[in-house]
Amino acid sequence: MVGMARMLIKADRAGSWLMHLQAVSNCLTVFAAAGHFSYLRSAHYYLQQMSNLEEKHPNVYRKFLRGFHVALRSKQCWAGLSSDLVIEQTLMRSLKSTGGLTRGSGMNEYMRKLWTLSAPVTSEYNSAMQDFTDLTYTTSPQHKDSTEARIKRDASDLEKIRIKLAACSPFTSDPTLRNIVNGIVAGPDVNVHDFESVGNKTIEDIIGKSAFTYKFKRKDRVQTRGNISAVKIAPDRTTDDGIHSNAGTEGQALLFQRFLVVSRSGDLSLEEV
Repeated sequence: MVGMARMLIKADRAGSWLMHLQAVSNCLTVFAAAGHFSYLRSAHYYLQQMSNLEEKHPNVYRKFLRGFHVALRSKQCWAGLSSDLVIEQTLMRSLKSTGGLTRGSGMNEYMRKLWTLSAPVTSEYNSAMQDFTDLTYTTSPQHKDSTEARIKRDASDLEKIRIKLAACSPFTSDPTLRNIVNGIVAGPDVNVHDFESVGNKTIEDIIGKSAFTYKFKRKDRVQTRGNISAVKIAPDRTTDDGIHSNAGTEGQALLFQRFLVVSRSGDLSLEEV
């Protein structure tokens, strides 16, 4: 999964159209296994349309091969951005900064239309003022990822990961699945590690069918500890002195308070409870 995310980022940064399609195709398995069926439908339809792009729109296809499917706000290499990120970094930032709609102009329909239609005019005024004052907006030739501050932050994050993996190493002979942060062991129903086979099974089932009319089921996604919410407790098993599993509201509140006190002490064990 980390490799898929890296491929998506690399495809956009480098402006590689074919790598972008391959990365989106790889994500279908994750969408299906995780139960993100809306993403699965949209991505499946997107790939179907883009597979015929060379035949239907050859000019657009050639431009995409040259890297024009991403936006470049500078001439630096490795600086391509997807359209949604550009919208977030330009349109939304200007909307929320000084002169934007959130700074006293109001968010009614009339003000939104006025602000949107006036954006090209204000942009022309901005360019004209830059030419008149000989002050132009330029970017540093140094890439942000190569700055000293970014390098230090990346090194600090890697050191934190190394320390955590050393304290809670997942590379053991124990075949059980466990959370490397809190050490909780997953039950036999958890199959998140087998997400590829689960996701591929769903994808194979929708081949030849419309992704927007296909009925997805929750049982077809992988099971994680978060998905499993049902807990069975024996009716004759007591949790604490006088507090049974089917106790009323007062008993449950008392049990919660005792758990809270013990958790604050730093050692939550069944013996102390």
